[in-house]
Amino acid sequence: MDSARILIVDDNTSNIQVLANHLSAKGYQFEFALSGSVALEWLQKETFDLILLDIMMPEMDGFETIQHIRANEKLSDLPVIFLSARTETEAITKGFMLGGQDYVMKPFNGEELESRIQSQLAQKRSKEILKDFNEVLEKKVEERTVQLKEAYSIIQSIVDNVPAIFFQRKAENEGFIFVSAYFETLTGYSPELFMAPDNTMVYEDIIHKADNGVEENVSPFDKIHRIVRSDGAIRWVSPKINKRLTLGSNDSIIEGIVHDVSSKVEEEERIMSSVLKAEDKERVRVARELHDGVQQSLAALFMSLDMVRKPIKEKLDPEKFEQYEKSLKTLNGIISEIREISHRLVPKSIEQFGLNGVVYNMIENYQKGGEFKFDYHQNIEDERFEIEVELNVYRIIQETLNNAFKYSKAKNITIQLIRGADRLSLIVEDDGVGFDKAGLQKGHGGFGLLSIESRVMAVRGELFIETAPGRGTSVMVQIPIEV
Repeated sequence: MDSARILIVDDNTSNIQVLANHLSAKGYQFEFALSGSVALEWLQKETFDLILLDIMMPEMDGFETIQHIRANEKLSDLPVIFLSARTETEAITKGFMLGGQDYVMKPFNGEELESRIQSQLAQKRSKEILKDFNEVLEKKVEERTVQLKEAYSIIQSIVDNVPAIFFQRKAENEGFIFVSAYFETLTGYSPELFMAPDNTMVYEDIIHKADNGVEENVSPFDKIHRIVRSDGAIRWVSPKINKRLTLGSNDSIIEGIVHDVSSKVEEEERIMSSVLKAEDKERVRVARELHDGVQQSLAALFMSLDMVRKPIKEKLDPEKFEQYEKSLKTLNGIISEIREISHRLVPKSIEQFGLNGVVYNMIENYQKGGEFKFDYHQNIEDERFEIEVELNVYRIIQETLNNAFKYSKAKNITIQLIRGADRLSLIVEDDGVGFDKAGLQKGHGGFGLLSIESRVMAVRGELFIETAPGRGTSVMVQIPIEV
């Protein structure tokens, strides 16, 4: 570092001359001061790379001089090498404690002094490079911080204005990190209250069910859940959940967005209700035609054939008459089957007997056939619900039993119809062969299941199916009931 400038501070001109000769020979630029006060004046107007400072000087010694130097923030990193005849440990220690970088004893060795000077200049240069780098880095960080703040402001504006809840929480139920402001609009509760460690409101209805989709590797994107607002109103939401590891650790973060799909659900309910009403109307028409048309015609035919039974017996040989008897019996069986189909198409009047009455009647009809052994539990007795609810619950039970009859090979079926504080719960369980639930979650359910799903949707309910091969099937439906 040949261009380095060095300030020599010593009250002895002979010492200054020796140092000047040495520094000149090494190619350094230098100035000198005969006292500490003059040295401070030099430092006010000029820039130096290093100071060679004597200790024993009149008026202001080297220790006092370095204290003034270090008090100036601009000079706090300027290297100072004490050059003194004082050799006691106390002086050397004090020099370092006051901020000296090195201490060389007089008389000095030229090569040793040069080595000390080069070492301090190299350190100074390294610090300057690091300082310049830090300044550039700080500037970039500042610029990037401004950009991130602007980006965050944009994202925050989007989050605050999109009609959906954004949330982020630690895995393993360790609490929420962030919940967006729309949470209050959708649920009526403040995000701060929801994020409280001991809070469970809405959590079971939204996040927990969606988390199960993550943990089971089942897509939650098509799931719709019912929540109850703080004012008691029903809303429908669709959560989309993602689970990821945080940067630099193995900790899991669950983050997601919860959309308000109430309008969509209500429109689908309206359409589905219209479709189901049309379907029920068609059932009534078909049942009436079967009863008043086909059944009556076949009954009349049976009566006519039965009336001529005795004369025919006298004219036919025994073998042909036996065939006649079998045909008559078959015809009577067909009439009974048509009557049963007609009754199943249109239940015994729900308006007259209520939901509990027609369910009892349905169970009795199935028991007559001997297909299942039933266990029926209910607490609704003669309570009445909206006719649409009663009819759809009846159809759900009917379709569930039809599926069990066709596919389950069950021997025992349990039906529970329980009235809760704000919902009607239906549970139908069988001990049959069960089936692979994965097919349902991928949208491979059959017509019977689609019919059940449609009727559940029509009454704004929720459907849960638990099953596995060889473990039977449990169908649970929860329907909100206005108090």
